[in-house]
Formats: sequence, C-alpha cells, structure tokens
Amino acid sequence: MNLTNKNKLLIYIICIIAVISMVACVIGNVFNGKVEIDNDTGIANVALNSNYSAFANGSTYTYTDLNKVEAAHSDSSKSDTSVILVDREQNHGSLQNPYVINSLAQWTFFAGNTGASDVDKVYVLGSDITFSSGSFTPVPYFYGKFFGAGHTLYNVTYNFGSNNDCGVFRVLHANGIIADLNLQNVNITSTGGRVATLVGTTNGGDILNCHAKGSVAGVPTHVNVTAGTISQSYPVGGLIGRANGNGIKVYIYRCSVNVKITVNAALDGASVGGILGGFSGSDGTASSMIYDCVAIVDITNNSAGIDIWFGGIVNYNTFIGEQAIENCVSYIKATDNALHRVSWSSLFNGWAWTMSKLSIKNVFSDGILKFKGNSKVYGLPAAIYYCENQALSAISNVAITSENLNWYADNEFIVGNAQATLDVYVYRSLANTKYTGAAGLTQEDMYNKAQSDLPSAIWQQSGNITPSYMSNTDVTSTAGYTVDNAPNRNTNIKTEDFKIKYVNLENGAEKEYAGSETTYNYKDTTQMYTPSGKDSNHEFVGWTIDKTGNGETYKNIPSDLYGDVTVYAVWDVPQSSVSKESIISGESDGAFVKEYSDGSTLTLRADISITGMTNPNITYKWQKKGEGTVLGTSSTYSIANVAESGEYELHYTVTDKVEPLWRHSGKTAAQSAEITPGQLYVKDNTFTIDSTTAP
Repeated sequence: MNLTNKNKLLIYIICIIAVISMVACVIGNVFNGKVEIDNDTGIANVALNSNYSAFANGSTYTYTDLNKVEAAHSDSSKSDTSVILVDREQNHGSLQNPYVINSLAQWTFFAGNTGASDVDKVYVLGSDITFSSGSFTPVPYFYGKFFGAGHTLYNVTYNFGSNNDCGVFRVLHANGIIADLNLQNVNITSTGGRVATLVGTTNGGDILNCHAKGSVAGVPTHVNVTAGTISQSYPVGGLIGRANGNGIKVYIYRCSVNVKITVNAALDGASVGGILGGFSGSDGTASSMIYDCVAIVDITNNSAGIDIWFGGIVNYNTFIGEQAIENCVSYIKATDNALHRVSWSSLFNGWAWTMSKLSIKNVFSDGILKFKGNSKVYGLPAAIYYCENQALSAISNVAITSENLNWYADNEFIVGNAQATLDVYVYRSLANTKYTGAAGLTQEDMYNKAQSDLPSAIWQQSGNITPSYMSNTDVTSTAGYTVDNAPNRNTNIKTEDFKIKYVNLENGAEKEYAGSETTYNYKDTTQMYTPSGKDSNHEFVGWTIDKTGNGETYKNIPSDLYGDVTVYAVWDVPQSSVSKESIISGESDGAFVKEYSDGSTLTLRADISITGMTNPNITYKWQKKGEGTVLGTSSTYSIANVAESGEYELHYTVTDKVEPLWRHSGKTAAQSAEITPGQLYVKDNTFTIDSTTAP
C-alpha cells in the first residue's frame, strides 16, 4: 500500500499524541498516588503526597469509630474504637494509608488546601504540634475524616475579627468527622457569632472524643424567624458554635471542655452552650446526640440589658427535632452583667419552637450565678425553658424520656414568669434528685454518685469528678482539668510508649520471645531485639510485620512505625547448610545434549537440598541466563527445539513447613542444555514431482 505524504504526516502526529499521553499518564500516576513497585522488595507502594507524611507499612493507629458509638454508649462491654493496620499499597489519604500531619508546615498546608474534593480523605495527627504567636491557621471548610490519634494542638490563638464560623475548624460539613483531638490553651476571638474552640459550625459532621481547654469570645445573636425559614442563628459554644441544617443528626460523644466564655450579646435570647451553642433549622429535623460529655465553664455576659440563654451542655433554639443528653456532667460559673431576664441553667436551656423527642439520662449538673454589683451567689437550676408562645407549646408536648437526673443548687435562683422561664423538671414532673448541701445531699455526694453511675469503660478517669476538680473553672490553672486528665478521655488511644511484640511462627502459632517486648515512640530508630537461633542452621535475617514474609525486614525500628505492632522473626540458613544447589540432567544417560526428534524433549532437573529442613516447600523459577522471563515453575524443565538451546539458571526458595519464615533463596550456576539438529526426511510418501512441482 502506498501512503501519501499527507497520510504519513497524520500517522506521525498520532504517534506523537500517543507518546505524550503515555508520559502524561506516568506523571499523573506519580501525583495521584498510583501504584509503584519497590525494586528491592517487589511490594507495590503508592506514590505519596509529599505535603504529608505516611506511617510505615504494618503500623497501627486507633480512632473512635462513629459506627460503634451508639453500641458502646448503650453497652459498656462494647468498644467504641477501631484499629487500622496500615497498608502502603492503598492510596495515600485512605483509611489504610492516611495523610499524616506531624509539623506546623504540614498543618498549614492542610488548613490551606482541604476542601470538598477531600470528602473521602483521611488525615491523622501523628504528633503534637505547638504553635507560636501568629503561626496558627484555621481550617476553613472540612469534608473528610480527621483523627487526632489522641494528640494535642498547643497554644492555638486566633482572632477572626468580625467573621462568623470561628474555631480550629470553621465549618465541618455533613459526613465529616473530627475525633480524638485535644486542644490545650486554645483561644478563639471574634466579634461575630458561631464561635467555639473546635468547630464554628457543623453542617451535620460529628465530633468524637475531643477535649479542649482555653477561651472563647464572641457576639451571639439571631434573626427572629417563622417556621419554614432557616434561622440565621449566631450562637457561641464551648466546643461547637452551631449545628446547622435540616435533616442532620450530629453526634457529640465523649467530649469535654474547660473553657472561659465571654460574650457581648447583640439581641435578647442569644444562644450559648457549654458544649454546643445552638442550632439553625427550619423544619424540626435537626437533631443532636450529646453522649458522655463534660463541661466546666466560666461564662460572662457583658451586654448591658441584653440577655443570653445559656445551657451548661447545650441551648436548644430554632426548629429542631430529636435531642439527647445522656451520661453528662457539668459545672458552670456564670456572671450576669446584663441584669435583664435570668435565663441560665447548669444542664440545658432553650426556646426551640419545635422539638420532637428529648432524652435526658444519667446527668449530673452543678453551677453558681453571680450578678453585677451583687455579692450574693445563687445556685443554678438544671433545666429551664422559655415559657411563652410556640416555645411553650414545644416543651409542653415534647416526648421526654428521663432517668437518673441529678443536680446541685445551694440557694437556687428561682426562675419564673418574671424571666419568661420555667423549670423543666418541675413543669414536666420529671423525677430528679436535687442536692442542696444538706446531710446526704452534699455536692460531694452528687459527684460520688456520678463516679459510681457513669460507665467505667468510657469514664476511665471518673475519679477526677470531685467538687474541687469540677469547680476549678480557671483555665490558666494546672491544678484542675487538663485535656490529659479529662474524666471521659479514652486513655486506650496511646500517643507514646507503643509496644513491639516479638514472635516466631511455628506450626501456625505465634510463639513470643519471653522478656523481649520493646517500648518505643514514633520516630524512634533504635535497634530491635536480636533472637538466638535454634541451631546452627538458623541465621537471623531481621523482623517483618508481614507474616507472609513478602514485606521488608528490619533490625532497627523503622522511623515511621506507629502504634502497637507484632513482628515476626525471619530466618535464613548459612551457605554451609546448602548441601545441594545445582541443575542435573533428567535424562537416563545424564546428558545435557540431545539430537532433535519429533515428540522428544531434553529434561533439566532441580537438585536442591538444605541441611536441617525436613521435607520443605520449594518454589522454582527457570530462566535463561541473562533473561528475566520465568519459563517454568516446577522442579523440572524440558526443551524440545534447537532454538531453545542455551544456558539455564534456576532461582529457588526453600521454606520450612514448620517455620514458614525460615527460608532460603538462591540461584544455581548456569547449565548449558542443547538440542542438536536431527536428520531431515519426508514424512508423506505420497509426495511426487510432476509438472506442478518441477522447476
């Protein structure tokens, strides 16, 4: 076929485009975390995003699992955490191979580059980070999963000016999760609303096992609305400012705060809460499940003549749905400079116009109230509500489930119509125990009961729930609450003193080397335990985290190893134990040369033997010398044609059946094998020479 110059040019262009596409694909694989092969181990590893770190293959990390929260909250015998085994073959940023943040630079990159495209991404804080003045950057919008792994952000200070949605994470979107993160000495300031230490606004995302100590300053307000319109609510909270949206169900589980809140309310009825400040909802479907939380709060309203509605755990506002406060403890020190309606409570408060259900169980609330220019100290009521209009209808008709309600109030401030408030426990005839300081009903009695009644599996440090601990609201004090000693903090999520367990695999069992366990910290590279071999045929190679034996081996702790791990001893044999390592002829005459004959082959046979191993498993790879193609994988290999003649090598691995990580890999010397040409003859005797075949 003749090609015109035009056609030749077209083909040339197509070829160039194909080459460019291939190059682009390779480059794309590098930047998008596609699989690469480690030339040393043969293990597939993905390309890493250089802006983050990664845990070593086989590391483990633990996180509070949202899917286990309800079960663990209801049944203390069940765990609320999951442990992930890191697999570097998975995409970087996945649950099995998360983006790891270890430094200020990595946090700053994370804060400036996360967004909607990260909805399936997982981030793990691998180390504590201490911020210096002006170095902290908040996260504007977060869609993924952030697991703090029990680590702490220290000295977080940020002034948001007049902006709304203020916190370490400004907006947490639906399906987003922040878990196991601590904030020590966090200070968030704004002249706007939706302000808190950790999250300014959650649009349905969940906050699990997070703990904060510090201060919040904001200007809570709201826009009066009618049903069917999402309220423009600007609450202030200790941990979370606002839960926003219809159809959301926010879990706030196992969290705690010791926070100083200062507000300058802009409108009567502004919403403030010790854990959650308030809501924005329009159709009565916004829900929150607040389980196993602690609030120690010092709050001051500095707005003259403008009141706030404050609940020690939460304030309920706008149009909301099912709510729960269960297994919670609070202590509130409130200072009211407004001198308007008195709407403060130690557990919850509210003026929500709808609420479908309310569960209050196993709660212990306490607090005091002071007024500007008045030296008297009053006890706070536990739960109050707005007693007019649609809010009164809401609290009158809501289905309430209550159990074990406890509160302390010496010299209680009595609410009533003058403050447009009602006592929910009284109004709804909820059985409760009021501690007043009398014999058997002291503050200490209540906190002792809290220690006894709260589930110990979650409240691992419940012994700290004492009058002196709870009433120390000074966020600069080291004598009371810290994120480390929070009564409900999950102490099983370790940040240091990880354990390496050393074992030998024998007959499918893991036999631990007694007294060998190593304690280490992330980034340690110290030498690992060196075991002694059973006999002279055992030569120690190193430790592997991959019990199949296909992973890397180590004698020093890998620098990126994290978490509690089990490692397995890998053994070889000394060369002196290799008694046979050759290729022998499989022919009866022992020859390596054979004349070609139709249907006949020349057979090569492996001759491998290791001293000390009884009937081991052997894998074979037959190759021509200098070529990488595997031609056969059995103990013999046959050639049949002249073209197959050449020098052959056998690569092999011998594995002990009792100890599968006692193995030896080797290669035989090259062996020549030759098929020589045979005699030529005519097979079909009907062949004749005639005029069609003759020249």
